Amino acid sequence: MCQSDTPRPDSLSAAGNHEDSRTFASTLEDKPIWSALFEDIRDAWFAPRLPDLELTSAPVAVPDRMAARTNRWALGTSTVVNGGAMVILILIGLGKVMPPAPHDSGHKVTLSDYRLYVPRNAQSGGGGGGGGSR
Repeated sequence: MCQSDTPRPDSLSAAGNHEDSRTFASTLEDKPIWSALFEDIRDAWFAPRLPDLELTSAPVAVPDRMAARTNRWALGTSTVVNGGAMVILILIGLGKVMPPAPHDSGHKVTLSDYRLYVPRNAQSGGGGGGGGSR
């Protein structure tokens, strides 16, 4: 038994890859950019005649959802809940739901209660740093 008689898996995969690369290379064509540009312009100005379109679809019967009768309880409940939420939001916006906080009018604030600090006009010591000093 000779080793050259039995095919090795490496050689099989290499042969398969070689055929695949030839097939792939044949599908891709290297065209100069000028010829591709010329073909694009020609197709834009003089579009090729396409075959007539054949429609093969058929209409499908579906029930009309708008023809169904609405549930009166669902409509009434939705109206009450959404209307109540709208009224609450409007009242909150107008400030009628929450009473205003009472003001403490018994305490007067005067400016003499606070010390006012005024900065002194002091000379600055020079410019900023920023570099190594030598």
